[in-house]
Amino acid sequence: RLRYRVLLGAQSGRHRRDDVRTPEHSGHSSRSGGWRAHVAIGRSRLAAYMRADDRRRRILLGSKPERPTGDRRSHPVPAPVAGDLRFLRIALGSRYTCGLTEAGDAYCWGANATGQLGDGSLQDRSVPTLVAGGMKFAQIVTSSGFGDGTAGGSAGGTAGHTCALAADQSAYCWGWNQSGELGDGTRFDRLRPTPVSGDLPFDQLAAGGAYTCGMKGSYVWCWGSNLVGQVGDGTSASYVL
Repeated sequence: RLRYRVLLGAQSGRHRRDDVRTPEHSGHSSRSGGWRAHVAIGRSRLAAYMRADDRRRRILLGSKPERPTGDRRSHPVPAPVAGDLRFLRIALGSRYTCGLTEAGDAYCWGANATGQLGDGSLQDRSVPTLVAGGMKFAQIVTSSGFGDGTAGGSAGGTAGHTCALAADQSAYCWGWNQSGELGDGTRFDRLRPTPVSGDLPFDQLAAGGAYTCGMKGSYVWCWGSNLVGQVGDGTSASYVL
């Protein structure tokens, strides 16, 4: 019998110009018998992925899915993602999605108003698009994207940032950075993976609306928006790690 852990990817956050600029795993896996399941839920999408005995299978719920044409129509039932890629992990942000293949390649698709797809452009993509740089990743996380905490917020609700963990435990982020959520010591948006400052190794990452956290062992570092104390350092002061 399959058992699932579900992660809600609809977080919200706020930002302001003097927010902290220094430095949750999107999706969970569950094992039962020889099966492994990975499920993530976003604001308007459900994606499910299953692996069994090294065979990749998509779970399609509801009636017969539409063909993966890369169109932008709403789908009332689950539809296969375009292309012949096989993903090990997926992460759902606000109006965009990212996934990691078995080889560690990162692909993203959807809204790209602030460079959250990481392909070096600001062009929306309706099919999985390879993240620039040729890097291999072990984890990828996406944000809710609403920097000011409202659906009608920055970039018309399509702002967002993405972070990924490399095999050597170094963290990279890209996309929206008006609150320093990329952790590179600036507030400049980045269109490609950019190293998080401090050379800190992390075991896992998590992305909020306009802030990010990383964990190493039982210790946590956070950076970005601190409007309501979400960085957790006891202050609302700005600083660079």
